[in-house]
Amino acid sequence: MCRAKLRGREFEKIFKKGSRSATDNVAVYVLPNRFGVSRVGFAVSRKVTSVVGRNRVRRLVREVCRLNKGWFKPGYDYVILWRGSTAEADYRSVQSNMKAAIRKLGGKACEDHRVNRA
Repeated sequence: MCRAKLRGREFEKIFKKGSRSATDNVAVYVLPNRFGVSRVGFAVSRKVTSVVGRNRVRRLVREVCRLNKGWFKPGYDYVILWRGSTAEADYRSVQSNMKAAIRKLGGKACEDHRVNRA
């Protein structure tokens, strides 16, 4: 379950030391934590030019995470970085891109049986 928010320094640490998995539009960074709960942070690339577009994508990514909490294994920190355009960002495309990136992580930091469901 996602219980806490990540802070700025924690983002940097996950980007530098964490494992990475990516698709065309999203990258997922993962690093074990010592808290026993999963924590998720969200970032949107500056390639998404308008602030309104970045906020829209951030809300979509956050909603996909909220509805699919089973994808995130307890004891890990996740940073989800959206790199695609806003034109490609609807709920289904965000969900399928995130599912593919998390599935690539394999047993490291995902609950495989829940990610594989349609």
